[in-house]
Amino acid sequence: MTSAPNELKRELKEFLKKINPNRPAAFILGGGSTNGLAFVRSLGRKGIPVAAVDTSSRAAMRSRYGFNLDHSWGREGEPALLDLMERIGQKLPSKGVIIPTGDAYVLFISRNRQQLGNYYDFVLSEESTLEKLANKKFQYLAAEAAGVPIPETYYLDRPGSIEDVAGRVSYPCIIKPVYSHLWRQYVQKVGVFNSGKVIVCQSPEEFINHCTRVADSGIEWVVQERIGGNDDQLYALYAYFNRASQPLAVFVRRKVRQWPVDFGTGSFSVGVLQEEVVASGVKLLRGLGYQGLTNTEFKLDPKDGQFKLIEVNVRSASQSSLAVDSGVDLPYIAYQDALGHELEPVESYRLGVRWINLGADFKSYRVYNQRKQLGFWSWLMSVKDARSFAYFAWDDPAPAMLVTLGLIKEAMVSVLRKFNHSLTTNKTSGVFKQH
Repeated sequence: MTSAPNELKRELKEFLKKINPNRPAAFILGGGSTNGLAFVRSLGRKGIPVAAVDTSSRAAMRSRYGFNLDHSWGREGEPALLDLMERIGQKLPSKGVIIPTGDAYVLFISRNRQQLGNYYDFVLSEESTLEKLANKKFQYLAAEAAGVPIPETYYLDRPGSIEDVAGRVSYPCIIKPVYSHLWRQYVQKVGVFNSGKVIVCQSPEEFINHCTRVADSGIEWVVQERIGGNDDQLYALYAYFNRASQPLAVFVRRKVRQWPVDFGTGSFSVGVLQEEVVASGVKLLRGLGYQGLTNTEFKLDPKDGQFKLIEVNVRSASQSSLAVDSGVDLPYIAYQDALGHELEPVESYRLGVRWINLGADFKSYRVYNQRKQLGFWSWLMSVKDARSFAYFAWDDPAPAMLVTLGLIKEAMVSVLRKFNHSLTTNKTSGVFKQH
């Protein structure tokens, strides 16, 4: 049970008392995600006191390297989090460092930077820049202005634009929300589509139907051609820009598989060197005066061989541990730079390190296998070579153990549902009819 906003639990008070003023504490907002877990582990292993702020039931919140600071964004919201962080700040022996690992947390810090700045150090772009970059339409217009290639793109922002775009865009096409986090919240609340990041349309009729259905969300949409090629043509620049918008570290990961397949989060990735991705990402972000962590994704278009911008994330992303395990310790760089320490840019990193989220990747494999794109032996051999993990760590086993138990439970529920369905079907068909 979560304490009221104006209370600090005894365990939290004890955590705060142990903080050395010469070793500022780090507060990882969204610490229950695989992204957040990478930050908790990186800093915790260096002896930095770390608090993971998130819903306490999430597996990553069981890391031995972080204090479990329970806060449910969905249940308590932004005002309660601000009140909590201010009360904690008042008890700190010296300013802490606050690091966001999700879009909503980035905007939370940005919108409350004056109050939070009294107690915490952080590096973020100007509020106007962050608010603009949270908008997909702004991202693509900024990329075009900077000369960074983008897919064929249209905007549904005026009367009659749905019918107009339906007759112009190439099919298949995708429609994606201008504000991803607002769409996720809407889907969770209303339960429409049961969709992920985007909606795929194969024809003008399907496009118009989907656009009409999502109009009730009140969310603005962007329409793009669907770039050909498989999931393994998706590349991302993981980077950290200091207060002068200079990149202190860059790292490129290539997706091999993702879950959900086609439009999801990486489930198996590898660290690579791709200078065109680095050049385009740095050019775009420096031009915007960007500061802080970013994950900027591109896809190689087989039609013209260009890397085209998919999206800019104003935060780190789920495979941050791959960057750390490859020698680009983004969490520690972000922590050090927030404190104002002098840092030399990271010039190189190990190539070919493979990262896996095993539970998600097995689901991904099953879809690829059904499509005749990946055999079991090939999948198993790729898994064997993984050296970086979403949850597993020898020195921190609890998160992986809890995820494994969750997967076992999920599998058992699935089996029981199939059994009950089979039983019901047999009864209905008269298999159990008495003679």
